[in-house]
This record gives sequence, C-alpha cells and structure tokens, in this order.
Amino acid sequence: MQRSQWLKTTGLLLVAGVCAGPGAAHALTAAELRGLLERREAVTVLDVRSAGAYAQGHLPGALSLPVEIVAQRRLPPLGRVVVVGDGVRGDEERRAVLDLNAKPGIRAELLEGGFPAWEGDGGASTRSGGLEVEQLRFLSYQELQAIAAGARDLVLVDLRSGESPRTELASRFPEAIQWRPELAGSGSPEGMDLAPLLAISRPAKKLLVLLDNGAGDDTAEAVARRLKAAGVGRVAMLAGGEASLSRAGRTGFGSVETGSAQ
Repeated sequence: MQRSQWLKTTGLLLVAGVCAGPGAAHALTAAELRGLLERREAVTVLDVRSAGAYAQGHLPGALSLPVEIVAQRRLPPLGRVVVVGDGVRGDEERRAVLDLNAKPGIRAELLEGGFPAWEGDGGASTRSGGLEVEQLRFLSYQELQAIAAGARDLVLVDLRSGESPRTELASRFPEAIQWRPELAGSGSPEGMDLAPLLAISRPAKKLLVLLDNGAGDDTAEAVARRLKAAGVGRVAMLAGGEASLSRAGRTGFGSVETGSAQ
C-alpha cells in the first residue's frame, strides 16, 4: 500500500502510516456487513469482545466468543464468519481471524473498526437507550506497541503539558498519526476545540489513543469523555501517560476499563 503524508500547517503535524502489517486479515466495512445481512446472505457474526461488553450491546444475532478463547474453542463448520471486536485491539482481532481460518469449514473476515464503527455507521444493536455506564478504555504501553505494529489507522493524541522533557513519539510509533492540540491553538480539556480531531477520526473511523502526563493528570480522561459524547467510539488512553512512555512500560500498568455514569 502507498503511504500518505498529511501537510504540516500552523504547527499541526500529521504523518499517516498505511501499511497493513504482518498477518493482515481481509476486512469488511460496516456498510458491507450491513449489505450482507440485509440480503440475508449466509454469514455468522462472532463478537470477540469481553462478555461484559457483549452484554451491554451487540449486533442482533451475533454470537459471543471472547478473543482469549477463540484458538482453543472447537467450532462447527460455520462457513463465512465476520469477527467483531472493540475496534481498539486490532492486533488481537486479526489474530482471532487467523485462528478461525485455521479451523475447518470457516472463512473468517474482520469488521473494520469493530463494534464502534458499526454503531457509528448507524448499524442496529441490542444496546438499550437511556442512562448507562460509560466505559473508558486504558491500554498498557505493551498493548499500545502491539497495536501500533500492525495498525494503519492509529492516531496518537498528545495531551502532555509542562516544561519537562517529553518522550519522543515518532521513533517509537513511526506508523501512527500524531496530533498535538496545543499546537493547534486549543486550550483546556473542557474548552479544547474537538473539530480537528473529529475531522481526523470520523472519515475513516480512526483509533484515537490519548496520552497525558500520567499520575495526577486527568486530561486524557476528560477529553475521552468529550469525544465519546461527540459520538467517537474508537477512543482509548495510555495508562500512566508520559510516566509509562519514559519507562517503556515498566510500571505495571495494565489494560483496564473504568465505569462512570454519563
């Protein structure tokens, strides 16, 4: 695939990597999957997110098979299968596709952007309306490394502030788009203009990973909530922020989800 360069204007630098990475799986868009289902073509939808995420909402008729158990689970010859993930851990989702394709009678494909892309495209789901718990996703440094190694749609949103030295991102995550809101004239998390980020994320439903200073800094969480409220589903945060970056993840942070009422 070709690589595209984002123009550097008014201090805004965007570098887009579009290599598919090793073990890339064929992916369907949400619109393509909707077309298959509307035509009642023979396809099984497998939701590989956690059981809790599946319970909160999923594609109607989708079967739950958490990604951790895909490899060892014996399955009947399901024919064409579409794998639906959380749109964050694309490396795990691609591995699930490979594991499924190693099973007899299964031809698996990936839903590009996962469940957030499906909902963002107006796809039907079992999610109930009204007040519900908001899930914010944190990634460990190691998980971010794994995602960046095979992602072509990763945007690192650099929310770090202050005068202290910042870990340089381009050499560690060369394929990721990088965006610094302060360079674009944005202010506090509450007053930050989200329009540039929405313009970046929505056309291709890119994955946004937010990085702040770490301990005691809730900038990433505040911006993540605003992005979620604006309808951006593929959002995650680096646990530990700059502290995790500077120690290359040697801080014990893990992948977690926090819940808070909207």
